[in-house]
Amino acid sequence: MERAWLLEDLKEWSVARKALGLVLSLPRENPLKWYNLLYRKKVLQVLENALKNREDWLEEVDTYLLAKSRLEIMLPAKPKAQDILDALEVVPGWQGPRLAMSLYLKKRGSLQAVKEAVGLADFEEESRDPVSDQEFLRELKGLSLGEFLELVTKL
Repeated sequence: MERAWLLEDLKEWSVARKALGLVLSLPRENPLKWYNLLYRKKVLQVLENALKNREDWLEEVDTYLLAKSRLEIMLPAKPKAQDILDALEVVPGWQGPRLAMSLYLKKRGSLQAVKEAVGLADFEEESRDPVSDQEFLRELKGLSLGEFLELVTKL
């Protein structure tokens, strides 16, 4: 049974849920231990959905990361999601939130740094948007590539 996961301190903000939340499919998946691997799986799923839905993923990458020509050179004519993710790994500008969360989970960073990485340095009460666990899961499963890139490139 799939479930959505994010630190309780961040769950009430939509931007944090979508940028940093994970879909866990195995009961014993430990997001605290395997966050980077699970996050990569999340991004891969977003890319697979973009390809399946025939989204103009290259335009989205160019809009938020200015990397269209770079990726066109690096990728085959009909890339798979894994090819795109591998190429994106070397493109700067979108991994800040994941890195901040990873450092925090390893006790080498702060929750404040995680908040800043998703543009929520001043978590205001009125911007809270709590949702049920089922709605959180729907948010993650419905996340488009454009929305994801917009959220993780805010700074």
